[in-house]
Amino acid sequence: MSSLPNSSIGSKSPLKGSTVLKSSSSSSSVKDYHGRIYLFSQKDSNDTDTAKIKQLIEQSGGEISEIKVDGKPYLQTFMKKILGEATKPPHVFFNDEYVGGWEQIKAMSENGQLGLKIQTCKNALSPGELYKVYRKQGDLFVISPGHLYFPPPTKRLITCMITLYNRTDKYTAYKLKTTCPNRYIVKPKKGIAPPNGTVHVEITMQKPVTENEKGDKFRVESLALQYYKTEMEDKVDELFKEADAKRVVKQKISCLFENPPLDFNLVTLNDGSLLVSKNISVVDIYDGFPIEQFAQAVSKQRELIFGSKKPQLSIHNEDKPPQPSSVTETTPANKEHIMINSAPATSSVTEAIFESPRNLESARSIETEELSDIEKSPIPKSDSSEEEISKIQALKNASEKIVAQKTNQKLEASKGLEELYKEEYNRLEKEYEQIINKLKVSEQRIKEYELTIDELNVKLRESEQALQRERAQQQKRRNENTIFESLGRQVSTPTDIDAKEGYSLAALIAIALICLLIGKLM
Repeated sequence: MSSLPNSSIGSKSPLKGSTVLKSSSSSSSVKDYHGRIYLFSQKDSNDTDTAKIKQLIEQSGGEISEIKVDGKPYLQTFMKKILGEATKPPHVFFNDEYVGGWEQIKAMSENGQLGLKIQTCKNALSPGELYKVYRKQGDLFVISPGHLYFPPPTKRLITCMITLYNRTDKYTAYKLKTTCPNRYIVKPKKGIAPPNGTVHVEITMQKPVTENEKGDKFRVESLALQYYKTEMEDKVDELFKEADAKRVVKQKISCLFENPPLDFNLVTLNDGSLLVSKNISVVDIYDGFPIEQFAQAVSKQRELIFGSKKPQLSIHNEDKPPQPSSVTETTPANKEHIMINSAPATSSVTEAIFESPRNLESARSIETEELSDIEKSPIPKSDSSEEEISKIQALKNASEKIVAQKTNQKLEASKGLEELYKEEYNRLEKEYEQIINKLKVSEQRIKEYELTIDELNVKLRESEQALQRERAQQQKRRNENTIFESLGRQVSTPTDIDAKEGYSLAALIAIALICLLIGKLM
């Protein structure tokens, strides 16, 4: 994927461990991955303010990415965690920076700052952490893990476990589909998950993959039910057929034919098959969103916006006490820092000092610079400090030895596993070749049997034709015998023969005709 145009605004994600999303070359992808304006809304609260915010931001050149919390308990809980119990929608975020509600948007518009703020948000290279919430707000299940790992060699049976967590307060029907149904066995492949309940699914790969084949994919289709009855468990397919297609939510899982990360368990069963599962103690209903860290950043922003306490220009952490004045003497560099801190509150520098959600990383870098100046100041060493340093060094050496031993043990274990994998691979390959040879022999025999059957069919047809000719000849003889018998009775009658004069003229004519007829028949 190609990156977006260079910009100095909003290039860093506000939270530790977050990554900057990249865009594709298409215009639609650019639209998806630039900065966004998020609006938390709810039908039952301040509908008028929500409409006003949308109208004012759109008039100023902005676009709203609305996160609707209606009928979604997990989103309502998420909103309360980051904003507090007493707060009600609407709430506006520019990327991950909390701005406020209707009053704050109105004030920014009157001061002429709203258009500049929207343009700054658009120029950001990342849509922020809230993009995950916006993109997945319609998902009914949290699927863990997000990928299916099938470690090599893939010629053995490998079973992957996935967990479907129903994060709604309704019974939810589900079914799984795959791009390669002949390769996988899914148990259960469909069913109904209870409200806020979990379902464990086993996906077993029974046929190996080739080197040229790409990763397969699974799709989880889910449908929130209006009511539930026990007999619905056997009618999941009918529920999906009868439901409107817009109500069916589709989530994808990709298959990776490689070793899984370290937080996965690999267990070899008695039959030689492999079970792959992820270490899950508690299901994360927010699907990896750093909610605690995000809530702390938003809390500091709310304090600045609503004026609950004056902004502090100190960049020290709240947990650490301030350093003594004798150590932190003002140097020329520190004077420069103080001049920077006197910048207006709307500048990007003061946002970094106040640790706004968009610039926590910048604040940490400034604090690191000051602490490095403090570390450079001379501090007299005592005997006790030298003893502590020696102890620390000894502990460090011991820990390094332990780490080296564990590393060697892991390497030896990995070598043993590689040998086992090779032996198992060779054994399966031999069995596979034997099976292929047996199949070839069976195919040859089948061809011989087919030829024998064809020959027998030809002989059978010839026998049937000979039998039909024999039957025709027999029928012909019966007809001739019948004619001779009828003629014999006519000749032997006393009216036709005269004892004195011999045969009469009529009898001779009849005999001549009979002889002529017999000649023609012959």
